[in-house]
Amino acid sequence: MIIHNMPVGTFLGERLFTLTEIFRFYSDETGQWSAIPIGFTCDLESIPWIRGLCRTGGIIHDFLSRYDSIPCVSKKVAADVYREALYHFGHPRWKVEGKYWAVRLAWGYFHKKSVMQEDA
Repeated sequence: MIIHNMPVGTFLGERLFTLTEIFRFYSDETGQWSAIPIGFTCDLESIPWIRGLCRTGGIIHDFLSRYDSIPCVSKKVAADVYREALYHFGHPRWKVEGKYWAVRLAWGYFHKKSVMQEDA
């Protein structure tokens, strides 16, 4: 994984984060660069016991979970890229694998929203 620039944005209340600059990253899992647009709003890491441990990974995963992200990926690939980000930022294996399986097995969220649709 290559992080071109760290995410820059602002919090909307306690849970939502909106990018105020384009955020670019390269994933070895997808083999391509992605650009998350200004205005992308997400809840970072929404599973309570993993919330706040890797916000950048959460932004990437939330983006890839949207039905019109570029690239448009499967739930497994989105989770694999999240795991890639967690390792990139130096999290220990036991935390990475726990967080990976949390997003991999969670239900009800994947491909439900567009990139520019705000989380609720």
